[in-house]
Amino acid sequence: MIRFYLIDDHPAIRKGIQSMIQNIPEFSLVGEASSAEEAIADFSFKKIDILISDLVLPGQNGLVAFEKLKVIQPHAKVVFLTMMKDWDFVKKAYLSGAYGYIPKDSDTEYIETSIREIISGKKIFPEEILSILPIGSEWEEIRSKLQDLSKREREILELIAKGNLNREIAEKLGISIRTVEGHRSNLIEKLSLNSAQSLVRLAAKLFG
Repeated sequence: MIRFYLIDDHPAIRKGIQSMIQNIPEFSLVGEASSAEEAIADFSFKKIDILISDLVLPGQNGLVAFEKLKVIQPHAKVVFLTMMKDWDFVKKAYLSGAYGYIPKDSDTEYIETSIREIISGKKIFPEEILSILPIGSEWEEIRSKLQDLSKREREILELIAKGNLNREIAEKLGISIRTVEGHRSNLIEKLSLNSAQSLVRLAAKLFG
């Protein structure tokens, strides 16, 4: 039995996905929520195999729920069912370890087929994203390492990608320059890089 959890603030969308899940014998809906905050409160009490979530939610976004679920139930796969076409945001979802992005206006057959492929381990993203994403075994290894970074390390990596210097990063995050330097050193080590320049190049490729 594949256990699903659904997050969407539109009751009609939740009802449609719920109906699809309930019509498939090997699928089971174990919970649903209208916000990330509501869902996160459930994550410690319900076993989840697949989280289906919108990216845009009232309050915290779907990526926040995703990050929390990864900590509590690391085996769970996450697919975003959304109308958002902010490719930088969708790219961030991919690099965080999401398994799929499915447009909300997709027909039920496509959604079911995509979910079955995701269950089998395949990642489902539109061509517009795949054309700009780092793909291949080398990048998959880096993407895996990215998931081991702390929230602060990811923030600093994204700021590096935007061309910020240590002083600017320190001012924006309210931390000391020495702390930023320490995080940079940790990033170089965790991402198996050999220099500060290689860190800047990688950050630009990932988040530039």
